[in-house]
Amino acid sequence: MKLPFPALLCLPLVALTPVPAPQVEAQTQAPAPSKRPWANVTTLSYVATAGNAEGQTVGFGNDFLYKCDQSAFSLKARAIRVNTTVVMRSATGSSLEEYALGENRTSTTTAEAYGLNGRFDHRLKDKDRWYWYGGAGWERNRPAGLDNKFTSVAGFGRIWADSDRTKLRTDAGFGYTHEQPLVPPTSSRSSYGTVNFTSQIKQKIGVSSLYTVDLALTDNLSDRQDYLGVLRQGFTVSINKTIALKIGYDLAYKNHPNLIPVDLFTNALPPVNLGKISVPAKKTDTAFTTSLVITF
Repeated sequence: MKLPFPALLCLPLVALTPVPAPQVEAQTQAPAPSKRPWANVTTLSYVATAGNAEGQTVGFGNDFLYKCDQSAFSLKARAIRVNTTVVMRSATGSSLEEYALGENRTSTTTAEAYGLNGRFDHRLKDKDRWYWYGGAGWERNRPAGLDNKFTSVAGFGRIWADSDRTKLRTDAGFGYTHEQPLVPPTSSRSSYGTVNFTSQIKQKIGVSSLYTVDLALTDNLSDRQDYLGVLRQGFTVSINKTIALKIGYDLAYKNHPNLIPVDLFTNALPPVNLGKISVPAKKTDTAFTTSLVITF
């Protein structure tokens, strides 16, 4: 069969025209949202009484954490303050029917503790369980005889468990402490080196509960009998992603407690203030707290 001449001219164009490939539907996936490198948890507690008895209890805590590659930086702040007002009533008059009633209110701080601690952790290798760390902190607890305390520490640690439900790590290091007690001691140094051991456990219970344990042991290298142990426990129940309720129990034991000043009065009436004497504070301090936790 012979093709007409115009058709012969169109054959090269047909041969050079590319055949369209079958269209395949593009499977596009939305990019996963990037995980925020920082987290912040704030705990608040407040109790106030008025009327026949007056008092205020304020508790505050804030934990900030920033992670980047193999490093992590944490900053923790805490504060507890309890003010108590004692109301003393008395009456003066000429008879039981005619009198004037008076009140004398005395406010005292029965509990006061503040603390600020920063820490930097760095893993030796990517996804390695060993890490080195360094940190510094400040503390004040005047009812226990401590005006200011500055600490620094550096050492190594290991992560023993790091799953979604269980986290466990321990570390040890050497540090330096400078204390400013209310009553300067005569037989011990205010600046000294320390040996430090810390442990942290986080255990998730069920879907919305978390149990945490933080243990810190410090030994004074200049006085081996002057050691300190602090145990902090917390149980948190989440209401939603932002708000939770937490109960906590803290225990601190100091084998050589600081001295606290006490006023000395005579037995005569009226009593005469002779000055101040120094007595050791108690070795053990405990605190039970209920708090509202805000995570953002």
